[in-house]
Amino acid sequence: MRTDDEIKEPRFNTRKRVTMFVILVLSAGAAVSVLSKLVVQSEDAHYSYPATTKVELDVEAGDVKLSASTGNSVEVNARTKHVWRKAGTKSTFDSGTLKIRQKCPDLNIGPCSTDFSIAIPPGVDVSVKALRNVTATGLRGDLAIDGKSGYVKAKDVYGKLDIKTSSGGVRLEKVSSLDVSARTQSGEISSAFSVDPVRVDAETKSGSVNIDVPNDKEQYKVDASSAAGKLVVDTHNVDTAQRSIRVRSQSGNVTVS
Repeated sequence: MRTDDEIKEPRFNTRKRVTMFVILVLSAGAAVSVLSKLVVQSEDAHYSYPATTKVELDVEAGDVKLSASTGNSVEVNARTKHVWRKAGTKSTFDSGTLKIRQKCPDLNIGPCSTDFSIAIPPGVDVSVKALRNVTATGLRGDLAIDGKSGYVKAKDVYGKLDIKTSSGGVRLEKVSSLDVSARTQSGEISSAFSVDPVRVDAETKSGSVNIDVPNDKEQYKVDASSAAGKLVVDTHNVDTAQRSIRVRSQSGNVTVS
């Protein structure tokens, strides 16, 4: 059996303590020095594509802004932001179709994104896959958007609209499209029309839906419901009408007016 005399408290060397403290301070200083150099860098690029009939975008990280162009070429402005490794962008052009794909490196430190601002001539169809926000103004061709975690806004657009988002609201203003489909898993849908649409299909699992048509006297076949929310239909609802509006919400108010 050990006696109390055999149990000794550990002794700490003061010099070792000071050395360890100095090492920690120096390590922290080195880390601060490295982090201070992690400054966000940005690069701008511009591309022009004449004789384009269709644009296909696949953007992993970055906002997409589409606007109307009075010229005959698709004008692409891209701003890339990064700290360590920048995103890669691949563009191909074949038989009038412009394809742009942006992707950040799998192994990266700090922010990585490319924001696109693209001017679209009349009659050019556009399809977009994006993780962030997408806005479109004044387009005169068909527009398809597959969004993930950002909002979708479109204003003064013509042509067929097909919009899907996983988590983000959909806001459409002054729409002259005759065929509109808008679906989201989580987010509100708001669509205000400048002309009487032929077909509207809007559905969300979590959020309100508001469809506003310009002519209260126009006949529509309205199929609207909300599992948990207020339902208001203030249009001329006729089962035999050629124009149709279908609206669904599992959790949110539904208004057709």
